[in-house]
Amino acid sequence: MNRDLKFRIWNSHYEKWQTNLTMFMNNTNDGSYSFNFSKQIYENYKLQQYTGISDINGKDIYEEDIIKNTTSYEEYCNPAVVVWGIYEKVGWKLAYKPKNYHIIPEELQHIINGNKFIEEFSLSHKGFGRYEVIGNIHENPDLLKNETF
Repeated sequence: MNRDLKFRIWNSHYEKWQTNLTMFMNNTNDGSYSFNFSKQIYENYKLQQYTGISDINGKDIYEEDIIKNTTSYEEYCNPAVVVWGIYEKVGWKLAYKPKNYHIIPEELQHIINGNKFIEEFSLSHKGFGRYEVIGNIHENPDLLKNETF
């Protein structure tokens, strides 16, 4: 499967997207890849990967985007944050703010901006829902406090 390998970079020091960086991918002799940047990457830079999926409006979905998931479980599923799966350690997942959980298994927990989220569903092209990007955890942290939309 071929897909674009794209990243965006959040500069937490200046609280804005870093736009003057270019990333170069190099194929190494052992078949793996290395990445180099046109400028030094600092601790305050947060690298976020493109998932390879676009939302219902054609907007690229990136790691740490906040999305509205329009499924039959809509009232349960919002807001959702796109995360890399930690439980199965593979694939993009949707993490939701738990509403009916008293105890969240640690292997499914993501702490995002000080809130506990639970990793539940896979983000996929064929997913059981439709996705709409409504923000990201850096520019729109207030969306994580909403119970529903």
